[in-house]
Amino acid sequence: MNRFKGILLSLILSVTTLTSCIFTDNTLGSAYIPGNQDISMKMADFDLPVTLKMADSLQTAVSANFIIGSITTKDYGTFRVGTATSITPMTDTILWGTDPVFIDMYIQIGIAEKRFLSPEQQFIPQNVYAYELKAPLDTTFIYNNSITELSYHPVPITSRNSIYMGGDSLKMHFTKEYGERFFSATIEECDSTELFINKFYGLYFRTDDIEEGLTGGRLNYFNITGADVRLSFTSTNEAGKRRDTSVAFQLGEYLSLNSMTSEAGSMVTDYPVETLYYESLSGIKPHISGAALHSLMQNWAEQNNIDLDNLIIAKATLEFPFEYSGNYKALDNYPGNLFPCKRVRTTKHTLYTPIEEIYDSFMSKGSINRSLLHYKPDVGFYLQDLIKKESSELTDEDDLWLMQTISHTNNTTNVTTHYPDFTYYNVAKFNGTGCKRNPRLRIVYTVLK
Repeated sequence: MNRFKGILLSLILSVTTLTSCIFTDNTLGSAYIPGNQDISMKMADFDLPVTLKMADSLQTAVSANFIIGSITTKDYGTFRVGTATSITPMTDTILWGTDPVFIDMYIQIGIAEKRFLSPEQQFIPQNVYAYELKAPLDTTFIYNNSITELSYHPVPITSRNSIYMGGDSLKMHFTKEYGERFFSATIEECDSTELFINKFYGLYFRTDDIEEGLTGGRLNYFNITGADVRLSFTSTNEAGKRRDTSVAFQLGEYLSLNSMTSEAGSMVTDYPVETLYYESLSGIKPHISGAALHSLMQNWAEQNNIDLDNLIIAKATLEFPFEYSGNYKALDNYPGNLFPCKRVRTTKHTLYTPIEEIYDSFMSKGSINRSLLHYKPDVGFYLQDLIKKESSELTDEDDLWLMQTISHTNNTTNVTTHYPDFTYYNVAKFNGTGCKRNPRLRIVYTVLK
């Protein structure tokens, strides 16, 4: 019997002679492990240095949804969404005939989903407007703030009041002046998307806000791929006969872009002591400075005589607690998950992208926990990489932004991609840095010797 087994047997025999005292000795046998092979695990808990910032330059291009509407709340003010979209012919050949005369031009588009913060807002009336863009859309228009009021002509091109009541579809009629412009499209322009969009710049759609002084509103998600845009007219055909006919156009085939604005900028602060506010899309977000987190870990390591080069992080989590307000339905407006994202710059664009943990099936993606009242995403890989950097290497691309994420699986390659959600609207409140249950960083680690 070797010495280790002898010690273990002696310990078991001694425990059985005790009447009601059982203990666990986690150091059992540690004296027989060489110092450079000691991989005992420890835990550490930190106050998380959270701030509140606005998520500007959020990518919203190539959206499958035609989103229009606004929502006004006491906390966040008014959040507005409009859609800019290209308009192109459904076919590459249009025969206008001789002396075309305008009859009607309209769009009919089916609803895919609606978002509202209280049920009584589901069927409120909303005035809907369409405008002509001043310039063609191109691939530089990819952000929530790419389209402003200066991007479209101020006079609507809708021929009558268009009111959407939250039903199955929306129908809007365009003015005669706008519809007649398409009669000038040549065969070559109809046959070339590039030529067509450089002559007919596209459309911008929006709604009115809810009445001033009230709260509420609704965001409407229409199915842009199923939109029916028709221009009907009469003309003389090649046989010399007058006929009624129509041509069809498609929205967003070249590009569509959701334009978003939030009034929550007044809530930006470096010291959210009482409350952390979250508004999805381009709204206010919990933000963690990479430099502040790096400094936190350095100070802790110095105080505990730990060499960060030898620190191995087995697990790290961010914990964002929130309180139960007594209205369980209020949690339906909370995001389904919150996950750390980085704001990175490519050679052409600035994009938000989730940290790499989201692709590890063993890592938590920060789903809402309604029992424990928190979000708790994993950040182990990120934190391990962060502490290996010198302070001089850190940039704002090391910062973290808490965002709801969604995923898309390519049916051909079966590859799943995760990205920040730039479609669905949510609001939530979490405990601030001064609360008893405050935001925390928790790590499980070992130090190599």
